[in-house]
Amino acid sequence: MNKHIEKNEKWRGVIVYDLGSTYFFKQWYQTALEYFMEAVSVFERLNYTNALVFTISYVNCIYRFTLYVLLFTFFTVKIIINTAASSAMEAPK
Repeated sequence: MNKHIEKNEKWRGVIVYDLGSTYFFKQWYQTALEYFMEAVSVFERLNYTNALVFTISYVNCIYRFTLYVLLFTFFTVKIIINTAASSAMEAPK
């Protein structure tokens, strides 16, 4: 790969990574994930391992956070349903 093209690609990856970071901190996780995945593609192609590690760690945080939100929502709904079912069984006579 031409050295100038490689340098431009590296900067493209860095800019896309920075956009992903910005959206991550704004809590726009879907948009951040799209930018991070594009950055991963660029960094893999260039074999730029340091940046790749940081980018993948952000992707991991997004997936982990999403999983926690889903689990929290599931268990909250389950508690509400169980509480409502218990209340219904204890209806006044």
